[in-house]
Amino acid sequence: MSESFEELPDDPALREAIRRACGRERAPERLRQSIVALMAQPASALPQPDAGAARPAAPATAQASRRGLRASSLFSLRSLAAAALVLIAIGVIAVEVRNEFFPAATTSVASVPHVMQFPMSFAIEMVRTHENCAKLPDHHLAAAGSDFDALRDSLSKEEGIKVFAAALGDDWQFKGAGICRIGDKPAAHLLFARGDERVSVFSMPYSPDYGDEGGSYAETVDHAAITGFANAGALYCVVGNKSTGGDMAMKEVKPLLAKVRSSLGCPPGSGACQYQDAVASRI
Repeated sequence: MSESFEELPDDPALREAIRRACGRERAPERLRQSIVALMAQPASALPQPDAGAARPAAPATAQASRRGLRASSLFSLRSLAAAALVLIAIGVIAVEVRNEFFPAATTSVASVPHVMQFPMSFAIEMVRTHENCAKLPDHHLAAAGSDFDALRDSLSKEEGIKVFAAALGDDWQFKGAGICRIGDKPAAHLLFARGDERVSVFSMPYSPDYGDEGGSYAETVDHAAITGFANAGALYCVVGNKSTGGDMAMKEVKPLLAKVRSSLGCPPGSGACQYQDAVASRI
């Protein structure tokens, strides 16, 4: 009520109108007299609020709300941390279960040899030697003739490495062997033929210029397919083409290289060869 009276203007006509309106009310007489007396006083005489008084303290409910908000935030952070720990634990368990019951297949690096190519000049010289020797009327250049065991011994001594000397089978006709030159490098060379197909098997000392020892080689040069591998200081290559000038597919040459590996004691897909001590001692 005090705030409403403070705002009333000091207007006698307005006050008289309020008195007339209040006079018609049926309120108790004592209450009407008190109201009329208050309205008769000027606004300045009414009690004024103390401007210097301190603001009332914040309600206890507001303070409690702030405390509750802080507690709620702390609870949320703790809940998030707990949830993160649970997720990490579930992930670790899942990985352990997968490794235990569903192990991933592993591939040995050694079982997949790196496929390389020879320097172009060396590959061209190898094909050239193969073609020139195939044109000879007789390629029996070694004294041992067609005796593979004797050829292996004599050619290995000349080359200083274990030389391949064996039949290729599958109707491949042996056309002779000898020490032939690939560019300026001597190589033990066995020549075979089947129909219009001609194949050379070279054994020679390995050179770092050819690539990483233990790797395998595969490339086609001048219609000739070349494949090979290096092992224990030696390089073994199979070169094949056709006398008609047509290409010889790599898939026809690779099985022949597998036979070379087998003869030398090399497991399939690996350049590692186990030589028998009795044979190695003769080299």
